[in-house]
Amino acid sequence: MKKLILLCSIMLMYCIAVKAQTITADAKAKNDAITDVKAPVNAATATMPTVSVALQNNTGCCTYQIQFIPLDPGGTSASYNFSSPQNVNIVAGHYNVGMRGPGGTLHFSYSTCATSGSATGPNALFSNVYICSNGTFSVNP
Repeated sequence: MKKLILLCSIMLMYCIAVKAQTITADAKAKNDAITDVKAPVNAATATMPTVSVALQNNTGCCTYQIQFIPLDPGGTSASYNFSSPQNVNIVAGHYNVGMRGPGGTLHFSYSTCATSGSATGPNALFSNVYICSNGTFSVNP
């Protein structure tokens, strides 16, 4: 009789232990599934505003190039050649901006989001420029 009670007790504890593990595993799988489903939905609903940027050539000659290299996902990766003033639309965000001309010493500058920068030489690279509103990038003699 004692052996039967001991055997039943062991089987009961085994059943409880197995059932507890199954519930925990199911709960974890359910939580992981809910988390994975929500993440893409939130990412898909994000909207990034587009802003107009003025490109100005104040040298009186030549064609210049500007390149926008996005640092944020979804940014505008683009290169423009300009010999006269023009406006281009890009997605607001952080950029590295490269500018170059046909050679010689040039004065490159930008002004956007209450920040500005300038460089002198045959080309310029402005790092981590935050473009959040209408701005201006220019080349001067």
